[in-house]
Amino acid sequence: MQRRHLHLLAALIVAVIFSFTTAWEFVLEDWLIHGFVTHGEVSQAHKWEFIGAATIGAIIAAGIFNLIGLRIFADRDNADERYHRVVDLCPEAMWVNVDQKLVFANAAYIRQMRANSLDDLIGKSALEFIHPDSRDRYNTLREAFLTGQGQIQSEEVKRRRLDGTEYIGEYSVGHTIWNGKPAVQVVCRDITERKQSTEALLQSEMRFRGLIDIATDAVISIDLQGNIQLFNQGAEKIFGHNTEDILGKPLDLLLPERFRSGHGHHLKQFVQSPETSRLMNGRDGIYGMRKDGSEFPAEASISKLALPTGIVLTVMLRDITERHLAEEKLQESEARYRRG
Repeated sequence: MQRRHLHLLAALIVAVIFSFTTAWEFVLEDWLIHGFVTHGEVSQAHKWEFIGAATIGAIIAAGIFNLIGLRIFADRDNADERYHRVVDLCPEAMWVNVDQKLVFANAAYIRQMRANSLDDLIGKSALEFIHPDSRDRYNTLREAFLTGQGQIQSEEVKRRRLDGTEYIGEYSVGHTIWNGKPAVQVVCRDITERKQSTEALLQSEMRFRGLIDIATDAVISIDLQGNIQLFNQGAEKIFGHNTEDILGKPLDLLLPERFRSGHGHHLKQFVQSPETSRLMNGRDGIYGMRKDGSEFPAEASISKLALPTGIVLTVMLRDITERHLAEEKLQESEARYRRG
């Protein structure tokens, strides 16, 4: 009896192991039945007991594997759900394309495209939302990315929304898998306002530069270390230096040697004072020094402006050589007149 139970247990175990293989019938028929029966391990009467045990084992195995399969699918579904939930919370617009067709997008992208729902975007061609002005650039970037010859990181592309409005998108693209297929995941930031602000700033700087360059006076900006950051055309004419050569150099190069030692102290005092501007003067007047070493009398004022990048000091200087000469001539004339 004990030996018979062992045979039944063996049949059950083998059935569980081989229940999902194509060799199931062969193993059951040739090994369990013919093998045991032919060699006299069990009697013909117990043949059906072995078959029953093996069948029960197969049913148990099928149930186990079905449960495992359901758990795998459930875990995968849960993982997809968690992924969608996390991506939906991302403030940056994200979407996935398969074969150039949109298959998934997060809430930020739906808002960015001014769509009512994801259904408005699913299946749409990626090229459909690229502005005609940027399609050649987009195709070049895409080809380089797909062939592994380049990456798409923070690339700017002009795009169109569903309502036809335009915006500038900053792209970053990576490879991914979607439902077992190769896919492309895109992160896109709307930088339209940033670009507009930058353009407005450039326009403002150009206007400012235009006004500065038509000024006949020297306009020179320096940082807190006294290094020249701006040198207009008026300064070029007065001092004889080219802008390219003088930028980054110390302001002391434009001063006669006798004024250099106290110049830094005066700048420091002005920076620490509550004043935003003041006239520059001295007991012996103000003098500048040209590139050729010659000196000239000047009148100047200095102002300071606090910017996010730091304090900028700006000097406005005028060459008053002609005024001095005229004053000297007037004094000589008056002296001759008094002498009679």
